[in-house]
Amino acid sequence: MDAKPQSGAAQPVLDLPAEIVRLTCDHLDDAQTAAAFAKVRPELDVLVNAAWGGYERMVENGAFTWSVPFWQQPMHRWTSMIDGGVRAAFVCAAHGSRLMVPQKRGLIVNISFWAAQKHVGNVLYGISKAATDKLTSSSAVVAPNDRRIARMSRRFATLFTGSAIASGPDATVHVPRDRPCDRA
Repeated sequence: MDAKPQSGAAQPVLDLPAEIVRLTCDHLDDAQTAAAFAKVRPELDVLVNAAWGGYERMVENGAFTWSVPFWQQPMHRWTSMIDGGVRAAFVCAAHGSRLMVPQKRGLIVNISFWAAQKHVGNVLYGISKAATDKLTSSSAVVAPNDRRIARMSRRFATLFTGSAIASGPDATVHVPRDRPCDRA
């Protein structure tokens, strides 16, 4: 459990309660992702999929490329947003569900933004956020078809950053272990 930010990251280390497990993981590396979930076995109550590389390298050769037309977008942006965001959320949701299904409880939250519904920034941004929202809604629909996870059918949520619930990248939700997610 590494509480320090990855090298090069400009994120403060937050003083959080001991029951919140913080792990450093490169979600573009499936082996690291699997190892992170192995560390939290056998129990996982809340998973927040917030991995995102889309804001990296917004300026290239002195030019701001974030808002240029899609045909002029650098191709690395696909990897950052789709693989580093959407695929990472899918892989983590699969790993997390494997831990939550036997418990018959748990909550998976995918972080998104309004770009899923309205053009904001660039085409890839909208595609990635729409895919994240679809991952959430389809996961919730598929769940009732499997009796083992029927009780989890409403345990997938999308949280848009900037809403009244989360005010920024440092927003933290703490669910104590003595109050499982499926209690009223």
